[in-house]
Amino acid sequence: MLLLLFLSALALGSLPPSHGQQPQLQTGYCDTSWFDYHGRCYKYVATPMTWADAELHCVSMGTNLVSIHNLGEQNSSKL
Repeated sequence: MLLLLFLSALALGSLPPSHGQQPQLQTGYCDTSWFDYHGRCYKYVATPMTWADAELHCVSMGTNLVSIHNLGEQNSSKL
């Protein structure tokens, strides 16, 4: 199965926990060729690949393959 389109979510600036606090996430900054949706960064990649290869590609960039949780995220992923 080929994955023709995938987006990677990039969580920038994750801070390590200190003194039992939960890690905090800084969002809202996306590098060139990435786009922002509600403080998260996404990147469109048009290279056909399997789901597993797409996830490995994302991991190689320090990200994960996106998972869509609501209609807004789905609509924003339609480029």
